This record gives sequence, structure tokens and C-alpha cells, in this order.
Amino acid sequence: MKHSLFIILALVSISFVLDSCMMGDAQSTPEFYASQMYRVHASGAQDTLRMVDSVNVGDTIRLPIVLSGQLNSLKSFVAQADDDAFKHWITCDSALLEFLTSASKPDKSILYFEPEKLVVASANFWFIPLKSGGNAITFTLANDANEQFSPRSFSFTPVVR
Repeated sequence: MKHSLFIILALVSISFVLDSCMMGDAQSTPEFYASQMYRVHASGAQDTLRMVDSVNVGDTIRLPIVLSGQLNSLKSFVAQADDDAFKHWITCDSALLEFLTSASKPDKSILYFEPEKLVVASANFWFIPLKSGGNAITFTLANDANEQFSPRSFSFTPVVR
């Protein structure tokens, strides 16, 4: 009797876990991945920058990014920086543009995603330093997970000379 009760409890527990996964109740923290930065010259040529390299005022920098909601759909991505320190924007390919709401403003580094449609996205974050120093750029990524898991913020402080 004890043995069968244990098996029944185990099966009920497994069914609750599977049911929550199947019903979309799985929760995950959104992730932000950045590739190497590229300094883009007026001629269109690019050179690779390492995170320890400094950039100059007026350089145009491209940072390829990947946004992942993991198990949950993406809701928003926002890059914030002091407007006196950086000009910044995001470029998206046409496939990603189809998943953005009309409230999105890629020219101001703000993306809002259609509900329950997109788990992974890639884009290019561009910035031009306007003054020297150590000014931060903060990225905030949210998915449709509950508040315990989302949103998530990341900061980046390029060395500008």
C-alpha cells in the first residue's frame, strides 16, 4: 500500500510539472548577448574593438546584440544613456521589424515586441560618443515572465577619449 501511494504521489507531482510547462507557466530570466564591437569608419570599413579598447569622441560604434526571452516571449528592450554623452539607435532587419509594435522607436533605442510572438531576436545597437569620460549605457530587457524573473538590466561603460 505504501509503495502504490508513493507511485501515485510521484505521478501526480510529475503531471503538475508537465501541466505547468504545457500551459506556458514556465518562467525564465531574459538574456542579453553582445558580440564584439566594431568601429565603423566613414568609408564603411570596420575594425574590431575589444572591451578594453577605448573609443574616441565622434567614432561610430556597432554592437551586434542577441536578445533572448528563453522560455518566455520578449516584451521590450530599451537602451538608455545620457543624451549629452551618446547618440544611439538600433537597426533591425525586416524580419524583426514585423514583430515590433507601433510604439517602438528604434531611432531612440526602444523596442516593444508583439505579445507572445518572439523568443529570440538579433539587432545592431549603434552609438556615437559625444563627450569623453566614463558614461554608462544601460540596457533593459523584459519578457513575459513574472516579476521575479523579468525585467533584467545590464550596464556598459565604454572608455571614451
